[in-house]
Amino acid sequence: MQNPTIQAVFFDIDGTLLSFKTHEVAASTEEAIAQLQEKGIKTILSTGRSINSIDHVRYLNFDGYITFNGGYCVTKEGLILFKQTIDPRDIQSLLDYVQETPLSFSFMSEKENHYP
Repeated sequence: MQNPTIQAVFFDIDGTLLSFKTHEVAASTEEAIAQLQEKGIKTILSTGRSINSIDHVRYLNFDGYITFNGGYCVTKEGLILFKQTIDPRDIQSLLDYVQETPLSFSFMSEKENHYP
């Protein structure tokens, strides 16, 4: 049986790319990503973070980004491959709810983060 060809490798940020101890990307990780890219293997960042919360790892030149836990997927050139937003009625329901019940939350979009 032949080994399948690896076409893409996906990376998380916290605890995978960034060390919990140093909060930096190890040089060995940077080199591994570069080696994958040299072989033509796509490197994709996959995170629950918003697209505007990953600037500190963009220098790694990923081929694409899966953000918002899959809700916003984009190429390094900025081509949106998938975008799923939350229904505005659900957002309003949340805002109504927090008027009665204290809750810590934030709103995030592809353009900004808001912490009320």
